Formats: sequence, C-alpha cells, structure tokens
Amino acid sequence: MPDEIFDRIKKRLEARGNPRLWPPFNRDEEVGRELMQMNPQDLTRDEIRRPEFAGATVAGLLLWADCLEESHRLSQEIPNTTGSFWHGIMHRREPDYPNARYWFGRVGNHPVFPEIYSGALEALGAVGTPEAKALREEMETWAAWNPMAFIALVERAKEKGNPGQEQALEAVQAVEIRLLVDWTYRQAIS
Repeated sequence: MPDEIFDRIKKRLEARGNPRLWPPFNRDEEVGRELMQMNPQDLTRDEIRRPEFAGATVAGLLLWADCLEESHRLSQEIPNTTGSFWHGIMHRREPDYPNARYWFGRVGNHPVFPEIYSGALEALGAVGTPEAKALREEMETWAAWNPMAFIALVERAKEKGNPGQEQALEAVQAVEIRLLVDWTYRQAIS
C-alpha cells in the first residue's frame, strides 16, 4: 500500500533538517505546489472528521517547507487556537516578533504545549553545545512551554548573531513544528 500523502511529505520535510528561524529560507517548491493544489481532505486515506484541522495540517506542512506566504494565507483563515499557533510561528520566522506575540496571545494554553516542552528540553540535551546547555537551563525555569519566552529567545539570538544559539533554537523550533503538525493531524482524523 503506498504511503499516505501526509506521511510521505512529513518524511521528506524531516530529511531537510531543522527549519531556519529566520530568512533566508530554502523553500521546497515541489511540496508547496503539491499542498496548494490538493484538497486538505486528501492528506490521508483515513476519514477527515474535522476539516478545519486538515487545513491547519496543510498550513503547518507549508510552514515546515518554508512556504511562509502560502502557510500564512491558510492559517489566518483558521478560526481556532491551532490556526493562531501556526500564524504565530509564521510571524516569528518572518521575523515579525510583535505580530508573533499577538497571535500567540490568542493561542492561550494549547494542548500540545506539554509535549513541546519536554521535546524541547530533550532536543537541547541532544545538541550538547554550551549554548544548548544554557538554553536548556533557562527553559527549565519556565516549568512549561512558554511561546512568548521562546519568541524573546529567538529575537535575542537574531540580535546577537550567535550561531551556537541559533542552532540550538532551530532544534527546539523543529520539535515545536513536528509535534504541532502531528497533533493537528491527529485532530483532523479523530
């Protein structure tokens, strides 16, 4: 049986490595075209029970493929906290930090935050650099995923131009995007 579109695209995006925090991006034009030309209901052979989450899954996959404009068009039309979450990540990556803060303010306490927090700490431990260790220690003081504090970390790293911090934060962002894509997809089919 052939792979579902969702699984195939996700594997392709995982193979690209961690998505960059800010431009320049490396758009995956092929994935972008495929996602924009399909009906979100076609992501899987499973029944899509919640179409708004299928659309949010496509927005997330587009963002992961560095197709920010296309992701933005979709996420701003999704009237739930998950749409706001994708919208916030997109603006953080632009970078437009005040707009990212606005959209994350609309997210509230999202159900995927605990997974992201533990995954982020694990990812920083795996990076193993002094910068990753310092970021992990700082994140441990949060006690939970804090998207506003993460925006501040990304903004600070951009201002200081520290490649070690950038690498560590990209590992965290990769966890955030991957786990949110998975969570969003599960909501679409459940």
